[in-house]
Amino acid sequence: MPVNGTTETSRVHAVAIITPAPGKKDRIQEVLLGVISQVEQNEPDTLQYQLFWVEESAEFVFLESYKDDGAVRDHQATPYLQELREISAEEALLAKPLEMRMFGLPVGGFAR
Repeated sequence: MPVNGTTETSRVHAVAIITPAPGKKDRIQEVLLGVISQVEQNEPDTLQYQLFWVEESAEFVFLESYKDDGAVRDHQATPYLQELREISAEEALLAKPLEMRMFGLPVGGFAR
């Protein structure tokens, strides 16, 4: 059944893990919240873009869902993601490179 003009077979899901450098959690969170605002305003084919803080591992985790591969490419090419990369490097905000995992169709489970 189509959801937001897409079918589950074309949808792309992703998890991004962002590890702040020591003392940089608040700054990277500020930058990430700005990116979220831009994504919400400018990317109708980004269906989910939620940021979580995982205290145990001291990492931010993005849960992302896109209408299709084209929406992923459009998202990755945005000026605000380029700015995120630049700010992260200039201000040494990350303890290690961003970790991104993309996946497609679920093999089980459900979403409500």
